[in-house]
Amino acid sequence: EAAGFSRQIILSFGFRIASILTSILATAINRQFAGTSDLTQIAPQAGFLFLLAAGLRLGVLPLNLPFLQEPSLRRGAGNIIRLAPVSASLSLLARLPEGIVTPNLTAWMPLFHGLLSIAALYAGFRWLLATETITGRPYWIITWAALAVASVLNGAPSASLAWGMALILPGSLLFLYYPRIQRMNFLLYFGLIGLIGLPFTPIASGWLGLMANGVNLWTFLYIFAHALLILGYLEFS
Repeated sequence: EAAGFSRQIILSFGFRIASILTSILATAINRQFAGTSDLTQIAPQAGFLFLLAAGLRLGVLPLNLPFLQEPSLRRGAGNIIRLAPVSASLSLLARLPEGIVTPNLTAWMPLFHGLLSIAALYAGFRWLLATETITGRPYWIITWAALAVASVLNGAPSASLAWGMALILPGSLLFLYYPRIQRMNFLLYFGLIGLIGLPFTPIASGWLGLMANGVNLWTFLYIFAHALLILGYLEFS
């Protein structure tokens, strides 16, 4: 057991270092093409590397579960510590330009969407089968993050904001509301309204990200992963 935990630490550290190095490389390229080192203006030539860095940090590109496993399952401040780096990565996704998929990367899009859909579906099923909200939290993060990254790949980075809001706001309501009080459980259904993505709700704009390139196989897989999240939320509610 100790050897297995040590292996998880090594893998987690490796993915963190890979994310940092990719981000540094992207920053250097952005400095060359955009003339700035901050995120106020990101050149398309550096956009995909920033996306890859965020995908590594979020654990979805590629799927890396050891990266998200927690030595202790905590609420309260632990939830903030857990979601803070996720929020930082999601804010980077929303700042990326629309044209990061250059012509030489177009042929790779089925591979990237395949990896993302596998991550979203696997994590969605694990979230649905989780026995507690805290044990399912890593899978909750992976699924929403996969939808956000998919929106960026489809050329709609602003739509990733919607999936980020769903991950953090209703998710925190579910993770922080403990112990449960029966007469107050109706509050969780307000979070559910925000998750479904009905028209005229903030999450509704997220669908534009998944369908920016038209309706295809990947769109249905992402929608199915979203349905798994909703079912899991209903079960915990």
